[in-house]
Amino acid sequence: MIKYNLRKYLSIFVLSLFLCPCAKKTHTITILYDRPPRTLDPHRRNEIVTISILSNIYQGLIEYTPDLRLVPCLARNWYLSDSLTWVFDLREGVHFHNGEEFRGRDAVYSLYRTIRNNTTENATLKRIVDTIYAAGPHRLIIKTRSPYHALLNEIDRLYIVPEGYENFSSPIGTGPFKATFISDDSIVCVLFQYYWGPKPPISRGVFKFIPEFKDRLALFRNCKNCVLYGVPISVYTQMKDSIKMIAISGVAARYLQMDIRKYPFNQREFRNALSLAIDRAKLNKELYQGLAQPANQFIPRGMVGYCPDLPPLSYNPDSAVQLIKKFGNPEIHLYYGKAIQELGTHIASFFRAVGVRIVEHPLEAKAFWEGVEKRRFDCYLISALVTTLDGLSTILEAFFYTYDPQKGTGLMNRSGFSNRQIDSLINCASQIADPEERLNIINHIQKTLLVEMPIIPILWEPRIYGLSPDIDFVPRIDQTIRLAEIKFKK
Repeated sequence: MIKYNLRKYLSIFVLSLFLCPCAKKTHTITILYDRPPRTLDPHRRNEIVTISILSNIYQGLIEYTPDLRLVPCLARNWYLSDSLTWVFDLREGVHFHNGEEFRGRDAVYSLYRTIRNNTTENATLKRIVDTIYAAGPHRLIIKTRSPYHALLNEIDRLYIVPEGYENFSSPIGTGPFKATFISDDSIVCVLFQYYWGPKPPISRGVFKFIPEFKDRLALFRNCKNCVLYGVPISVYTQMKDSIKMIAISGVAARYLQMDIRKYPFNQREFRNALSLAIDRAKLNKELYQGLAQPANQFIPRGMVGYCPDLPPLSYNPDSAVQLIKKFGNPEIHLYYGKAIQELGTHIASFFRAVGVRIVEHPLEAKAFWEGVEKRRFDCYLISALVTTLDGLSTILEAFFYTYDPQKGTGLMNRSGFSNRQIDSLINCASQIADPEERLNIINHIQKTLLVEMPIIPILWEPRIYGLSPDIDFVPRIDQTIRLAEIKFKK
């Protein structure tokens, strides 16, 4: 296990200042995270730090603006030639970081590599896509098995790599920045001189990974041009007048994930009792200083599928006590990352108050994510990132469709929830072009899920960033930090 200490980081940081100084004239930005990316393979994981870093190196056919509007990227335009056939006209004159020119065959390889890999979190198109092929060097055709109007929402993060490329220890993309140094605690990227798009104001980005917040904060204070990701609420309230900070609300949905194939989580009454035991308003007030939003459904406000008519989820500990007694006051194990230990402790206290015997397991990020990926935990706290405005594909399809890696369905469904009626409704909604009709189906799905409660929604969390004084930075709703979007004050 790697041991971290501040002296190590300061010495490495001094070296990085020598190699790539954080001085204004060099246009270098340092981004501080609590953990490294889970992989450098752009087709495997949707975890925020991973996507945030890789989104500077790789690009997809389309892109989202900071407020989640779809815009062209490696595809300069697209259209439906019939109900099943999507045509993408690709940009010419685009080069990968290894000098190779981007062609349609690279897109074909990249998309097929993603949807055919059963270990990826991005393979949902497997059940949707029938054929992908290049109609010439700069045209791509995607044929779907049935009409699928959410296709564009599914492909923005299907990043393009050179045909046949597999050496992801040295990532090669078409993005504005090229990785030049990679270690356990740092990744350094420099501006790609042959980048096809507008030249960013930043010439170098240094991503540093420091588990302890106090060490990240100390390094932040010593860095001239720095962005500190994930400032705790307690630090925000104590230091908002002495450190430049910016917050964006509702960017991540915090859930209690359970394995509902196992007792007592396989009992709907027990799951609803846990929900009744959670005082969401108290959590928001005491832990988030009112910056969060108590969740009353699975799709956050602002996304397509949000139901404005739903009431708040009830807090009723007396009813929870009566329901828990039916199950003999069972013992459960609650897992969470140490970064959210205060939240985990509060949730555990709510459950103890209604008669649940609970054992807490705060874990380091690496151990937590390994347990999540290998499905070792029966009950744990996890968040879902807002990546598109479409709640159908981002939330409902990913978390509640029956899990089948061979078909590429329910790839984030770790609860074991399976309801063929829900599957059918999701399929139906994805094929409907009329927004109002589609929304009605999504609302019906949500209301059904709130009865079943296979996952318990808790809060829609804010994200807080610390900024050096000379930096202009507007956080993205999807939480990715794009170096090209950071500016220096004049």
